[in-house]
Amino acid sequence: MEKSERGCDVGISHHNGDNLNFPLPPPPSYNEIFSGVQPAQGSFSTQSHPIYTYVDFCPDGPNSKYPELIEKANSWLSVNRSYLLLSCESVTLPVQKGNICRQQSVHWLALNNGRDWVTILRCWIKRVQGQIPEQSQVIKTLAHMPEKKKSLSITISNNRYGMGFRGYNPEMPSFSDESQSLKKLNENLANSPLPGKILRVESIKKKVTDSRSMITNLDPDTLYWTEGELVTTCFVYYTRILYLEGEPTNQQIGWKDFIPTMMLNPGNPQAPKFASFPDTFYKVSQWVQSQQDKRVTNIQSMEARVMMDPPFPQINSRPVVHSHLNQMAYSRMLSFMYGNKKAMFLRVYYVLEEGASAQAPQCLLSRTFAPYRLTPQTYENPVENVMRLDRWVNYNEAILPFSEKNILCAESVTIPTNLYSKLPLDEGSMSHNVLANQFVSGIRLYLNGACQEPPLQVIGCPPPVVFTQESSCCTIL
Repeated sequence: MEKSERGCDVGISHHNGDNLNFPLPPPPSYNEIFSGVQPAQGSFSTQSHPIYTYVDFCPDGPNSKYPELIEKANSWLSVNRSYLLLSCESVTLPVQKGNICRQQSVHWLALNNGRDWVTILRCWIKRVQGQIPEQSQVIKTLAHMPEKKKSLSITISNNRYGMGFRGYNPEMPSFSDESQSLKKLNENLANSPLPGKILRVESIKKKVTDSRSMITNLDPDTLYWTEGELVTTCFVYYTRILYLEGEPTNQQIGWKDFIPTMMLNPGNPQAPKFASFPDTFYKVSQWVQSQQDKRVTNIQSMEARVMMDPPFPQINSRPVVHSHLNQMAYSRMLSFMYGNKKAMFLRVYYVLEEGASAQAPQCLLSRTFAPYRLTPQTYENPVENVMRLDRWVNYNEAILPFSEKNILCAESVTIPTNLYSKLPLDEGSMSHNVLANQFVSGIRLYLNGACQEPPLQVIGCPPPVVFTQESSCCTIL
């Protein structure tokens, strides 16, 4: 079986050629994918491919739609019933030279030619150890766009820095705010209960229009979009629900945001610092454990703009975190942004189920897996990172009462990096510069219950990184 041209790097990828029709054959097997990758010494997995991993389903082209990814995933699950679906997520990746950037851990997001993006479906799975189920799991999805109101005519003229588009009047649609959108979604769920159990709820950023094309696209199922450098782009956040097919159940969704504490920098009041991920996640953990009536489905890391209030720096201006999500829509231009920082915040999604007894996690923990740095400018590939995650989980299953039920959810995260710096990767950073264009792809597990960190010889020791004199002379700190 030939491997997909659009990526077969981590876990499994599924690319449907134009000459294929459903039902589809399965993508490459684990042995094909992980051939040549050896487990670390002391690994509890006796085979060379992981028990815990993910499988990606990618679009065939710019005109593909999200339901096609769901259909591919369900076709694969029906053939591969020896794998249990744990959760799934929508992942937006850059496209460079026509290829989806899945085969490398480091993404360069150059600004000079704009950016191309694509959304894929990532399913987190576990290889079944016992009896294989007779029926396969079936994924379903529901997308909810905030209600569109009248369009707002925005005049973009030359600003104080000499930038802008004189004479352009792009119309940005106005949408209902966050609370109105959530209320409408829950009303729809009450009138038409979902036929199954909710796995994940997501807030997804979608391009609506820009000042170049002036075309408005409100279809939440489109997967491909572009963002030009000298183009004002308008975005909207919509909600997507991913659930497993089953009996209709009355389910209402909700979420709560946790923004990292902002600490003013005395040396530069307009460049604030932020609390780390562990400090922010501690607040999440304390809140979740107190919500006994809610079933937490997943946690999502999201971006918020750090802007000056008022927008242009003044004597009395101060940094303010703007998530844009209360208004559901916003616009920006890559070459000029009021704020020079982005802050990450955590959004906790939960479900209220009629007649069901929800039990909040007793001990909510997290573990981030980032690829090891091999040389000053290279990181290990995603295959090695997911295998280290698998060895970590297998170790805990071997010594603790730990199973897939202890994994609340998994999330693909991007971590800003500087390939010219000797500083180690800061996995706990909750902010980065807006113009940062180097990111490392990592994985974050959210766990319910106690766990133990394995010895390095079990999961694999990070290699020493040698900085030559040539690389150190241009180190940017």
